[in-house]
Amino acid sequence: MKKYKGSYRYINYIFSFSLVIVFVVLMSILIYSGANSYKNIKNHTDMNFNAQTALGYVVNKVHGNDTMEIRIGEETGIQYICLNYEGGEYVTYVYCYEGNMYEYLTKATNEFELGMGEKICQLSEMVFEQKRNDLLKVTLKDDVSSEETYIYVNCGIEKVKKEQNSVKED
Repeated sequence: MKKYKGSYRYINYIFSFSLVIVFVVLMSILIYSGANSYKNIKNHTDMNFNAQTALGYVVNKVHGNDTMEIRIGEETGIQYICLNYEGGEYVTYVYCYEGNMYEYLTKATNEFELGMGEKICQLSEMVFEQKRNDLLKVTLKDDVSSEETYIYVNCGIEKVKKEQNSVKED
């Protein structure tokens, strides 16, 4: 067996230590890039979640009520959809106001005011467009994405516009 003299022994230690350092640095870079990829995927999924969830919510609300009466209305420039239940005794308003989508279930005799009801999710804009008497186009926008769909309804769609003097804002 050959014994190393002086500096050769230190070269082995330095080489071994350098390999460990290179391994640690490469693993840190790999973990950092993986974490950034995961963060970007999660942010993209979260951004699409609001608009897609809200769109599914509106579609299910309309389909669940498309044998009664569906009205599209506007109050101070904000569109809403009004769905009648229980033979017209109750109504549900679905609308977007101040960055949130709301649902307001009330008796048909009660007044409708913007800001009333339960917040469903964050949403920038909701647009209802009647294409035919039985076809409704719904476009929902949040801060980064936009979703739209067409809904076929059995009962027909009525457009209403409330008088500006009957509007109460929070």
